[in-house]
Amino acid sequence: MTELLNREDILRYRLEVAEELPDHAREEIVIVGGSMLACRNLRDATRDVDSARVMSQQLLGAASRVAARHDLTPEWLNSHASGFVPNGDVDIVDPDPVLTTETLVVFTATADAVFLMKLFACRPQDRDDLVVLWPLCTFGSAQAAADACNEAYEFMRRPDEFLADYVAGIVDEAQC
Repeated sequence: MTELLNREDILRYRLEVAEELPDHAREEIVIVGGSMLACRNLRDATRDVDSARVMSQQLLGAASRVAARHDLTPEWLNSHASGFVPNGDVDIVDPDPVLTTETLVVFTATADAVFLMKLFACRPQDRDDLVVLWPLCTFGSAQAAADACNEAYEFMRRPDEFLADYVAGIVDEAQC
């Protein structure tokens, strides 16, 4: 797949995944990253749909059948981001589902969780997303966001002493 997935594509394909699941299935997905931003109309499109939770073989099979039908990459729906979900006191799941069917419930992650994940990744392409996310976050200050990130990823063993300055630049850009 070379084309990007927009909000409508993501919704349509999630519905198809739900239809592919057996009647007794009760699966959940928590969308993070660019797909979360696209679902909330904060970004036009994304390359894939990342889940914050590891997905069952049943769910992966349903996603695979949808991928084959639409010539999508086999990992258009994946749980690669599940290893980067922040630890600590950050709420991960927005409690209002974006899709509810008999077989599948889809949530998005909170703005705080996605902000921390993108801040931790610190890829050049994430900066625009961080700027868009900031007004939806509840951190209160650049220092609070940096502290939350350092706590969430404490396995790095050494807090990033320059992180608050980086976040302050994002805050300034978001307020322009």
